[in-house]
Amino acid sequence: MRIDNDILIKFPRPRDGLILVYLMAKAVDGVVTTTYQQIAKDTDYSVKQVRSSLAVLESRGQTEGRPMAGLGVEITLCETVDCKPKKSLNGRPRADQGQTKGNVEKRKTDFYNSLIPYLQQYPKEMIRAFFDYWSELNKSRTKMRFENEKTWETPKRLMTWASKEKDYGTNRRSNTQAALEAGATAINRMLANIDGEG
Repeated sequence: MRIDNDILIKFPRPRDGLILVYLMAKAVDGVVTTTYQQIAKDTDYSVKQVRSSLAVLESRGQTEGRPMAGLGVEITLCETVDCKPKKSLNGRPRADQGQTKGNVEKRKTDFYNSLIPYLQQYPKEMIRAFFDYWSELNKSRTKMRFENEKTWETPKRLMTWASKEKDYGTNRRSNTQAALEAGATAINRMLANIDGEG
């Protein structure tokens, strides 16, 4: 297997590239049979760092790992077989497959429709503000804000939103009221000073 001179530049963390080079050196017919502990010992990384780097390599479609009986793992280098990335680069399952600019409007409509049943429980203005916030598109306009969340349960998110709106709404009103009262007091003092000069 050929190793590119700039292999480490292709990775956000050089460790991931170094572990890939290590696997390439250890591979027999494109397969490495080892343990996480052995890789850690050979590379001077912790087992946690090794697992993290292997997850990145698998997410990029460069390796495929398969746990074996016991504590071992069989890692296949994907240049020798047809591998497909199983996870996105941030380690979460590829929920974004098929999410393009073309179908984001359909998903946005589906999200909007999923909120309709909650109109019986929450004010229409609150539901609209919730939708506007969570349906905001990313820079590439392929995903909505809520689709980037690790976890999502609409009823719980709405409950949290409602409680925060109640708290912040009260604070906003009281702050606005205080500002109005302070302004009125300042105007009255100014008018009193003008009347006193005349």
